[in-house]
Amino acid sequence: MVFFIVRELRVISHDPPIWLAGQVAKFILMPNPDFQSQYNHLKNVPCKAAIHVRRSDKVQKKEDIFWPTSEYMDHVEDYFDILEVAITVLSII
Repeated sequence: MVFFIVRELRVISHDPPIWLAGQVAKFILMPNPDFQSQYNHLKNVPCKAAIHVRRSDKVQKKEDIFWPTSEYMDHVEDYFDILEVAITVLSII
C-alpha cells in the first residue's frame, strides 16, 4: 500500500519523502485561530517597529551596564517621529 501512495505522490512531487515532511511541518506549524486573528489584525497596522532587547546574556561582569527597556522605547519613539515627518513630506510632494 505504501508503494501505491509513493507512486501517486510522484505525480505531485519528484521526491515524496521531502514532500511528506513539508506537509507534516506545515500542519505542525499551522497557527491556531486565536493567533491567526491577532496576526491578521497586525497586518493591517500601517507602521511597525521590531526591536531586539538584550538582557543579561552579554553581561559578564558586575560592572557591565544594564540598559532599561524605557531607553529602547525612546529610540522607537524617535524613529516614529522621523517616519511621521518623512510621510508628511512625501504626501506634500
